[in-house]
Amino acid sequence: MNKELLQERKKMIYDFICDELYVPMKAKEMAIVLNVPKSQRGELLEVLDALTADGKVEISGRGKYVKSEGKYLTGVFTAHPRGFGFVTVEGEEEDIFIPAAQTNGALHKDTVQITLSKNSSGKRKEGTVTKILSRGTEQLVCTYEKSKTFGFAVPDNPRFAQDIFIPLERSKGAVSGHKVVVEITDYGKNGKKPEGKVVEIIGHINDPGTDIMSIVKGYDLPVEFSQKIMKQVENVSNEVSAADMAGRMDLRDWQTVTIDGEDAKDLDDAITLTKEGDLYELGVHIADVSNYVQESSALDVEALKRGTSVYLVDRVIPMLPHKLSNGICSLNQGENRLALSCIMKFDEKGKLLDHVIAETVVRVDRRMSYTSVKKILQEQDEKERAEYEELIPMFEEQYPGVTVEGTYDSSGKLQTQIEEGADADVFFSAATKQMNALEDEGLVDADSVVELLENKIALIVPKDSTLGITGFEDITKAEKIALGDPESVPVGQYSKEAFENLGMWDDVEAKTSFGTNVTEVLSWVAAGSADAGIVYLTDATTSDQFDQVKVIGYAPEGSVSKVIYPVGVVSASTKKDAAQKFVDYLGTDDALSFFAEYGFTANK
Repeated sequence: MNKELLQERKKMIYDFICDELYVPMKAKEMAIVLNVPKSQRGELLEVLDALTADGKVEISGRGKYVKSEGKYLTGVFTAHPRGFGFVTVEGEEEDIFIPAAQTNGALHKDTVQITLSKNSSGKRKEGTVTKILSRGTEQLVCTYEKSKTFGFAVPDNPRFAQDIFIPLERSKGAVSGHKVVVEITDYGKNGKKPEGKVVEIIGHINDPGTDIMSIVKGYDLPVEFSQKIMKQVENVSNEVSAADMAGRMDLRDWQTVTIDGEDAKDLDDAITLTKEGDLYELGVHIADVSNYVQESSALDVEALKRGTSVYLVDRVIPMLPHKLSNGICSLNQGENRLALSCIMKFDEKGKLLDHVIAETVVRVDRRMSYTSVKKILQEQDEKERAEYEELIPMFEEQYPGVTVEGTYDSSGKLQTQIEEGADADVFFSAATKQMNALEDEGLVDADSVVELLENKIALIVPKDSTLGITGFEDITKAEKIALGDPESVPVGQYSKEAFENLGMWDDVEAKTSFGTNVTEVLSWVAAGSADAGIVYLTDATTSDQFDQVKVIGYAPEGSVSKVIYPVGVVSASTKKDAAQKFVDYLGTDDALSFFAEYGFTANK
């Protein structure tokens, strides 16, 4: 239909709808009333669509055409897999609900013009899409399915509920099961499916890596950097120069650590903490990327576009090229790095007294992980590691020619490190399991192993408890019991073992709240949230909350396995004489008395 004829018929139909005698009706009903032959009903629909797009006519909830009296609104359409959707309109408190019958071909992310419906049901406003102003999606990641004469692509995004028709000559040779990028060439209308062409074959759904690349393509994540950007990066030095450090506050002698995930490569923040008298000084250091990325440069524009590094299962898509993100702009251990630092002073109650923000030079002493910090702060064997640090200078004082460097982690991780060839001379474990495994593998000298220390499983109650609990057998007098989770907390495993052997586990379990670590159990009892709990003796006697609890007793003889801490010489050690001296020293009265201060006893 030509433009002139369309305008003429639009006026005629609009006048018909505006007539005071007009009764709202569907297109088919209107065709009958107006005696429109079946062969021309498509033209009638074209006219009605044009009037709807102009906003002169709207479609009721029952699919009937009425004169539009609502105002036009413009927003972005968000599709739902079930066919309906919502339009986000600036200034409106809530999205406008669009019934499936009123979307009029709008697809997810399209910018649309809508009118509000008078007969909206419920509290939410309803509307009708009258015009698609712009398409929000040009390409989609799909799974391709091939038939004899054509193909179709099923979008990965469920908000695109329609399959896309792919002519065989536009399939790029794709076969069923291929993940493909499809460019939409025709968005469809009047019930016709969208049509498109394959522009890229990502891989088969069964091929390794195809799922990840589908995510990358689906979210249009930029993978590569342009040649212009890479050329800019080539000129960046791998080391901090003296000129770069000029005029900056030098904090390289401050003990500084980073804390990130084990797999992190771009370490962009670090902390320091010191105490002088009653004051704490906290330093928070952020890598100074601005020294290497000039404002409005191609690299700056690209970084702004990306916004962040994206961490996927098997790869990282960085915000900056690796030379920067993992190199000069990463606060790597032992390397001079430029930073922006906020240095704050606090009193003992945590009140901020002063702060300064400065351009600085830092050098990280130790890279730490969230896992290692959790173990330091929460797990039961951490006090042993802290004690170990204090023992080292005592030993070195007696043996001036021997220097000891400690590596602290869980017994399981240390075992793994030794199995993988770590440079270690002595292994000190919080359990016999790990030591026995290394002995069996020939990685620890069996004749050097000493089962040095014993810890105890202790029953504690609040300091002012009046329940009359005098031992493990009385614990069911408590209404609320706190134990470490037997699935993950060693002291919880020992607790369960003891009560099972005493024939009490079912009764105890019914009253128990399980903590994620020993510290949590201790805190519950100290606060009175639990009437009794089971912890290691070393935790009970050295905790800051010791004065809020009292130790009632220990697991009865024979009810639980002994908690043994063995030490031995690593077979691959190149300094076995010095290593054996250190093991022997740990068994001396001086060393054992030191351990005793923390609740350990010498294993006999």
